[in-house]
Amino acid sequence: MALPKLFMTSPDQGAETIVYLASSTDAKGLNGEYLEKLKVKKSSDESYNEEISQRLWDVSAKLTRLS
Repeated sequence: MALPKLFMTSPDQGAETIVYLASSTDAKGLNGEYLEKLKVKKSSDESYNEEISQRLWDVSAKLTRLS
């Protein structure tokens, strides 16, 4: 059980980026960015694909019965 714990983060570590974004004036201009450990990172290439994004939106709207 000790080995998996090496790759896990504590609740405090997991919340660090969210708390930073919510409370830091340095994060004021960060909108629509992907952050990992308080640093802006490029997300996957698929996340920039507008066709995939639209399909996800359409399927989600259908499954949640949004019009």
